[in-house]
Amino acid sequence: MKVNIKEAIDLYYETTNKKTPNYDFELVIDIQEFFKAKSYINVSTLAERIGMNASLLRQYLKGLKFPSMAQVGRIESTIRQIGDELSRTELQAS
Repeated sequence: MKVNIKEAIDLYYETTNKKTPNYDFELVIDIQEFFKAKSYINVSTLAERIGMNASLLRQYLKGLKFPSMAQVGRIESTIRQIGDELSRTELQAS
């Protein structure tokens, strides 16, 4: 997604014959958007890994409740741990 945004910005400057500024940006999304984009993540299993009630995590995802920054940190940390585990996974053909 970040690559597409950068390409769109570069294309804009190219088509307007303006000099492309030197820029860098960070893509940040909220919990609801993250889980919409990553719908393959099992909420109950993630909640268990976080040590959080699955019902509470679902309420965050539906926008019925809003997590504190500490809760967001716990969720993000667990997601990053899972990502690290997946990136170290090596599969073999049987």
